[in-house]
Amino acid sequence: MNADQIKSRISELDAAIGPLSDERSRLNQELLEMGSPFGVGDKIQWKGKTGIVRKIIRWVDEPMWVVQAILKDGSLGSGVKVYPYYNPVLVEEGAK
Repeated sequence: MNADQIKSRISELDAAIGPLSDERSRLNQELLEMGSPFGVGDKIQWKGKTGIVRKIIRWVDEPMWVVQAILKDGSLGSGVKVYPYYNPVLVEEGAK
């Protein structure tokens, strides 16, 4: 194979891998969410703070939550990462 043929083959493989990679990512996220004690929209409490789960992401090999903090005046603050070792607890289940 010459350089152009190799580049062409790489492009073909990238095109074939793309949908598989997307599906793999989607399935990994689904599995992560299934293993999480909290879902998106749930209100949780950790370290004396309260917030609403906005996203579930992987931390090492377990779920971690991106949470929008609820401020003292009741308004929503910025997003923070809540790690499992913070020992968060469910306050209120969100709409599923």
